[in-house]
Amino acid sequence: MLNLGQKDDVVVSRDMIRTATRFSLATALIDSVSLLNTRLNAVFSALDPVQYQAIQNLRSACALKYTHMKVLQSIDSLAWEGRSIQYNRQTPLHADSTDPPTAWVALVALGEFKGGSLFIPRLNLVLYYEPGTIIFLRGHILPHQVLPFYGGQRLSIAHFTHESLWNEMGVACP
Repeated sequence: MLNLGQKDDVVVSRDMIRTATRFSLATALIDSVSLLNTRLNAVFSALDPVQYQAIQNLRSACALKYTHMKVLQSIDSLAWEGRSIQYNRQTPLHADSTDPPTAWVALVALGEFKGGSLFIPRLNLVLYYEPGTIIFLRGHILPHQVLPFYGGQRLSIAHFTHESLWNEMGVACP
């Protein structure tokens, strides 16, 4: 939910604060996914405790430098600073090139659909990615895509971090 400003300052995403109504809806969304945040953070801390601690250090550095980050962190416990919500999108093959190479992305699928597996060509791997699935991967080094899906609404949420933020805060992403 953050973007880097023109002078490399961290700013809140325009999509979140465009109007008072949007801001209200965005904060309601943050509140509604708090249980998901708790689960994702728990998995992340067990999967890679070193990187999880580093991302906590990144959050602390952001909160010290930017008051708005401190305020947002008080209502959003998610370890990652980025969250993208996509409706009925079949994501084409891509690498998460703005993430640090070793960073983890957490992908969550929700809805009432069938299919939509995640394909990782470099590994010739197709992963089940139907409603309720959470996938952790290093999206910068493993290009990936969503395969066709059918049968209803598909919601996917990608949780990510940007290398530029790590660089600005002087925190290494192990």
